[in-house]
Amino acid sequence: MWSFTDLRDQCIRTLIGLDLPPLRFIELSRIYDFKDGVEDALLKLVRREEKPTLEEARILGVDLYFQVAERRERRRDILLAGMGSFINLSFNTKKASTYLCAGHG
Repeated sequence: MWSFTDLRDQCIRTLIGLDLPPLRFIELSRIYDFKDGVEDALLKLVRREEKPTLEEARILGVDLYFQVAERRERRRDILLAGMGSFINLSFNTKKASTYLCAGHG
C-alpha cells in the first residue's frame, strides 16, 4: 500500500555507515532484506583475528560459515606464503545474498 523506498534506502545507507559488528549487520540485512554492505561485513569476519564462534556459525548458517572459513584459510595460507598482495577473497554475493535474504541460518 505505502511505498517508502526513499526512506528505506536512507535507513540502509545509515546502517552501512555505522560501525556495527559484522554479525549484527548480517542479521539486520536478513531482517530488512537488503544486500548492500553484506560482502564488507563478511570480509570483516574473514580478516579478523578470531575465528567465528559456534553462535556466529549458527547465525551465518552452514553455507556462509563455510564460505567465511574457506576464505580465512586461503588468506592465512597466502599471507604465510608472503603473497599478500594477491589475495582475492570475493564472495559470490548473489548466492550469499540468497541465503541471507531467505533467512537461512
